[in-house]
Amino acid sequence: MPNEQTILPPVQLNGTKNNEVSLPSPEDAWMGILSNKPHWLVRWGIVCFAGLLVLLFVLAAFIRYPDRVSAQGRLVAMHPPQPLTVRTNTRLLHLLCADGDSVAAGSLLAVLESNANYQHVLWQKRLADSLLLLATTAQNHVIPTTAALLTPSYPPPNLGELQNQRQVFFAALQVYLQYLNKGYFIRQ
Repeated sequence: MPNEQTILPPVQLNGTKNNEVSLPSPEDAWMGILSNKPHWLVRWGIVCFAGLLVLLFVLAAFIRYPDRVSAQGRLVAMHPPQPLTVRTNTRLLHLLCADGDSVAAGSLLAVLESNANYQHVLWQKRLADSLLLLATTAQNHVIPTTAALLTPSYPPPNLGELQNQRQVFFAALQVYLQYLNKGYFIRQ
């Protein structure tokens, strides 16, 4: 046997052989990651955030803001309240809206003392408005049945000073109904 002792083992540098490159094993890589201590913000970030959140809730419980703030101001309306004046000296019988209510143009606000019963006047106005609507929408076939409510056999009992205007309206309605019955408008 040749000299076994004369063969020298290869020289090792840092625990490796001459011609070999050593790669870290996966266990060594994990141990390097796990043994490295992370920054304090990474370690305590969730705890700091939770503490800040609790501090905000505690402060919100103790700090009270006023519900009302007093200040000086000037209120200017686009449509300021308008005074209502009566053209005659008479008494107020019924007030149909409350103080501070918003009302539309043309709405009934109050009833003044008169010879006429205001409910009968309003009934007469509704019938006249419905006849006008029927005439303007070309529903002439319905007008005679609606006009039957206005016949002299059923006059409203109390129209007072409006009785003359009712008679003028009734006369014009009779002429219109005669034109409808003879088919004057159909022939035209």
